[in-house]
Amino acid sequence: MNAAHPLVQNITLTAVAADKRGLASSLNGTLYQAGWAVGGPLTGYLLHWGGYQAVFWGVGLLYLVGTGWFYLFFGRPLKEEGV
Repeated sequence: MNAAHPLVQNITLTAVAADKRGLASSLNGTLYQAGWAVGGPLTGYLLHWGGYQAVFWGVGLLYLVGTGWFYLFFGRPLKEEGV
């Protein structure tokens, strides 16, 4: 489960032009589900290979990378419209 998904969806749709919001929402949902599809087998492999410690290190690394990407794309202030 990901409690931040609604927040990320809101920020994403705010940053995208109005005519592209449907595509952005669909892409966001598809990529979210792809993570679940890939994550199960990958986690099983990591558990078999290195135990729970490898899984926690792997997830920690992915969260750091995701946080960095999020900051790169959304860390700047939004431009005000009409000013």
